[in-house]
Amino acid sequence: MRSMENRDWRPLLFGLSCMLLLLALGRGLPTQAASPLYQTVPTPTPPTIPTPPRGMTPRPPDEVPPADRTLVLTMKVEPQDVLPEEELEFSLWLTNVTTSAVTGIVLTDPLDPALRLLEVSATQGAAELRDTTLIVHFGTLEAGQAALLVLRARVDAEAQPGQIILNQVTAFFDGGQVESNVAAAGLPPDRLPATGLQRREP
Repeated sequence: MRSMENRDWRPLLFGLSCMLLLLALGRGLPTQAASPLYQTVPTPTPPTIPTPPRGMTPRPPDEVPPADRTLVLTMKVEPQDVLPEEELEFSLWLTNVTTSAVTGIVLTDPLDPALRLLEVSATQGAAELRDTTLIVHFGTLEAGQAALLVLRARVDAEAQPGQIILNQVTAFFDGGQVESNVAAAGLPPDRLPATGLQRREP
């Protein structure tokens, strides 16, 4: 009778042993997180401005420079009609219209709050972003030399219908300062203006 009772405990002991073995093995296996970790992307800052290959000389738009200017700054923007989250490209030409070198050139560009700067490139110098103001240490332009600065920016998703985005650059240099023209791009209005035609009621 005792031998039968001892045999009845054997399956139970075997089952407990298997369960403990499975638990021990399970602890060694890697567990998967309930939710994946997302990589945080840092806010991009303008890199050092690359120097273009030799032979590439920027050509500013044709215009007659004022006689009293040392530097002529000419800016344009493309496209001039834009929507939220679309990109704009500002091109700024700098031309030394004197017969001597202009030194210590520093450009400042307080960006419109509706713009998010994406990329800065130019023929020379180095750029940095301080809050919402872009500063470009341009250096020296020799007599008659021209240079090009290009800014690529995205219109903020919260930009309002009918909003006008303005951009103007100021150049400080040894002996003075000068401002560029104002480049403007606009968002379409929320409602189109009336055409003057009245629809007849049925």
